[in-house]
Amino acid sequence: PGRIVRKSGSFAYAKRATGDANDRINLVEKRLFMDGKKPYAIISDAASTGISLHAARGSKASHKRRIHYTIELPWSADKAVQQLGRSHRSAQESAPNYKLVVTDLGGESRFAAAVSKRMASLGALTKGDRRAATGSDMLSDFDLDSRYGQKAMKRFYRALSTVKENQAESNPEMMAIYPSRSSQEILDKFVADGVKAKNVFALGLPEVPTARRLAILSLVCQDLDDVGISMNNKTGDVKSFLNRIFGLPVLRQNLIFSLFMSTLDDVISEAKLTGEFEGSAEDIKATTIEIREERVVAIDPSCGAETKLITLILDRGISFNMVCEMAKEEAMKIADPVEALNEEKTKEDGADEENSDEDEWLSTRLEDDRICEAGFYFSKKKIAGRHLVMFAKPKFPSTSFNSEAEALDVDPLGLMIITRPNTGTNPCEMPTRELRQKYHLVLGCDALRKELDKQDATEQAQTENAPNSLPDVVKQANRNVGRQWELAFDDSNHFEHKNGLAPRRSELGLVTGAVLHVLPTLEKVVIFRPNSERMLKVMRAEVQTSPKSTRRLVGVCFPLDDESMKRLDKEMEDLRMKHLSIGKVFHDEAIGKICQKSKDWATTEPKTMKSFFQVVSKRPAGSNAKQPPPSSNGKRSSEQTLKPPAPKKKPKGITAFFSKK
Repeated sequence: PGRIVRKSGSFAYAKRATGDANDRINLVEKRLFMDGKKPYAIISDAASTGISLHAARGSKASHKRRIHYTIELPWSADKAVQQLGRSHRSAQESAPNYKLVVTDLGGESRFAAAVSKRMASLGALTKGDRRAATGSDMLSDFDLDSRYGQKAMKRFYRALSTVKENQAESNPEMMAIYPSRSSQEILDKFVADGVKAKNVFALGLPEVPTARRLAILSLVCQDLDDVGISMNNKTGDVKSFLNRIFGLPVLRQNLIFSLFMSTLDDVISEAKLTGEFEGSAEDIKATTIEIREERVVAIDPSCGAETKLITLILDRGISFNMVCEMAKEEAMKIADPVEALNEEKTKEDGADEENSDEDEWLSTRLEDDRICEAGFYFSKKKIAGRHLVMFAKPKFPSTSFNSEAEALDVDPLGLMIITRPNTGTNPCEMPTRELRQKYHLVLGCDALRKELDKQDATEQAQTENAPNSLPDVVKQANRNVGRQWELAFDDSNHFEHKNGLAPRRSELGLVTGAVLHVLPTLEKVVIFRPNSERMLKVMRAEVQTSPKSTRRLVGVCFPLDDESMKRLDKEMEDLRMKHLSIGKVFHDEAIGKICQKSKDWATTEPKTMKSFFQVVSKRPAGSNAKQPPPSSNGKRSSEQTLKPPAPKKKPKGITAFFSKK
């Protein structure tokens, strides 16, 4: 083998070694790297097995952490494990830092996605845990062919199919068909890059932002049709999608891949909010968190560490005092939005005409029918004999936008954040249209602001009958709001659905402490539970133990029903017995009926070549005696078969014949 070297300003081919040293050059190079004399080691696919380059204890370079760059991923998952294992082995001082070299080309991610999927399957087969081969390592970010990726793929196709069906329409409601929340930014960046590169298509796009983005989405639909991807595909096949877009031009390939990845980010974010995501630790969110019970369920025999099951009581309700503070804060935001905006604009230089246009837009936005007003709402229909009450506020404040076009681009649905007395703030927003269909406004923040202004005036005038607290001000503005909110808050103080209200309080089990040695046991207990409870999610909680101190808990979420607790106690007792090496690990079964045919076969001496031809071998050589005739049934008896034939008399010679006579 040789290499290219630089000599006198030019490049030349030179052999790495000559003679006998050529056969052991790889061993010499490896020794130099392990001794720290050479800082780099470049290996090919041929060195995937049989070589160790880790920070081995006792080597001269054990203090140097290995940085493993993977230039080309193999297609086989077991070969990828072998390659990564060259620098990650037992008896090492430090674990390596893996660097996966992948370009930003969308289609190239299919290789990393395929290897990541196979490595996850390999971990499930070899270690009994699909997270064993990936976890939080570098390849977990490339696992696009997951259930979240398939869900994002279906949402992506559904949005583009709507674009394809409504290409002729250009109303603002079309914004709802965008695949993800960040699609607008991705499309605008694509246009900016195209204009900078003087692309003919980008230069010919409409000037209106909404029409321009819809035109680009139409181009995306056409490109997917060209490579054979159907918008009506409901399977969510990520592998086929990545293979097909590899045939598109680079810019359009990256555009489509970016839209898909942004959709995947939204799907994962929604799964984290609803508690369905299986990944990193999640925070337990509640108004108050209390510890009801704490008991030891297992002890690690190797170190004596305890595994505890902690029962937490979560209260997610919002009291009337708390929601009044929220309403006051929202009322102060809309007190005088034009004046607040002008104060920000005084710090910047701008034309008076532009400011006047923004003032006019901002003042008309408060009366815009497209977005509901912040305030308290009652349900139009009674549920279980009562009207439901809630507090709603816009997701985006009025001062967030400078024009109507910008507001339509960012918030086309008029999303509202909902807060209820029994369930607290909902992580999912409600569109304005749905809010108006189901609820009606009973006390807006604008009316509350006026009531607060009266309160300030009465306090200045020192009126004796003036209300003293914020809840009293809200009740004075609308007494039904306070009565319905407090009634719903009190009636939901339980753990089950009652009176048409979701429960305010709930129980949550958290297994903390030494969890690793009991993790297989926990998975065995919850194997028959629903998918949401079978994941064993890692969760964090912060419990207020005293007014000035808190206790932080990190553990695995575990169900607390009676069946799960019984199974947990039984499995933990079996685990304890196994650790102590006592008890019946193996169970003796009763001896069943023995098959006579099998017994005869097992006790009979097996036939050999010699024993099989034993009868024939007893016959004298050259014997031509006839066999006895068969019996009446056509078969020879055993006596006839085993009886040796009578020896045949030798014929007399001529001398013996005449000698007797």
